[in-house]
Amino acid sequence: MSQPDFTNLRAEERRESRFQAKFFLTDVQTDCAILDISPGGAKLKAGIAVTVRTEILLDLDKIGQFSADTVWCSNGIIGIRFTGDQSLTADAVMALAMFGTG
Repeated sequence: MSQPDFTNLRAEERRESRFQAKFFLTDVQTDCAILDISPGGAKLKAGIAVTVRTEILLDLDKIGQFSADTVWCSNGIIGIRFTGDQSLTADAVMALAMFGTG
């Protein structure tokens, strides 16, 4: 009997990106790169450690700001889950797919 493949449990397909952005932790602003993104979440490269379940505000210049919670963090790479209106994050994913890197 074969083992189930649990390597990708994401609900939505992620799009790769190299879009430069920033996020806010309370009053602290941090630059980051979006490595991949979907309507449900994203993977950020930030060079700082963030505690799991920390609320952040992801700022995509000229696209919008999106609230999220951190899900995991390892070696400056942060996984986030968007907590706001999923239709708005879907629009952001499409914008990043169309405009590529920023």
